Amino acid sequence: MEQVSPERPCFPRTWAAGKTNHKLHKSCNHLPRKVADPFLLPTDSAFFLEVVFDESIMATLIASLFAPEDKWQLSMDRTNWMFGIFKINILFLAINYKGMSIPILWTLLPKKGCSNTTERIELKRFQKIFPEQAIQRLLMDREFKGKQWLKYLVHSNWPICIRVPNNTLVPNKHQNRLLPVTRIFSL
Repeated sequence: MEQVSPERPCFPRTWAAGKTNHKLHKSCNHLPRKVADPFLLPTDSAFFLEVVFDESIMATLIASLFAPEDKWQLSMDRTNWMFGIFKINILFLAINYKGMSIPILWTLLPKKGCSNTTERIELKRFQKIFPEQAIQRLLMDREFKGKQWLKYLVHSNWPICIRVPNNTLVPNKHQNRLLPVTRIFSL
C-alpha cells in the first residue's frame, strides 16, 4: 500500500472507519485540502451511523477515569445551543470531580426549554448502571424544582441540594403560615 503523506491527517480517520479506498487516498494526496475533505465525509459519516455506543460501558469508563473512590457528588443540568441550523437541548447527569462536572449520562430533549419530570426521572438509568454507588448529594439549579420531581427524589432516597429562587414561599415549622425562603436562610 502506498505511504500516505503525513501532511494529510484526514486519512487515518477513514482507516479507523474500516472503509479505506486506495484510489481515493492516491487522488486526495494531490488535491488541495479544501477539495479533498468532502471526499472523506461520507466515509466518516458511515462509520458513526454504523457504530452504537453502549451508554453503560461509556458511563462506567467515565466513572473509572474521573469518579472519586468514596461517595459521589452529582450535578443535574441542562444546556442548549445551536449547531448550524440544529437546536440541541441536552439534559445531563454529571460527576463532580476536582472542580469540574463531567457528564456521565445524558438525554437529548426533542424540544426547546426546560425538562419535565418524566424526562428527569428517565435519568434513573444511573441507578441501574451503578446500583451500589453511594451518593453524597445531587446538586441542581432552580430549574429542577417541581413537586412530583422532588417527591420522586425523596422517595428514591437521593440526597439533594437544590438552589431555590429567593421569592419561594415555604411553610413555617407550625405549618400555619408561608414565609419567604430568605427568612429561613440568610443568604
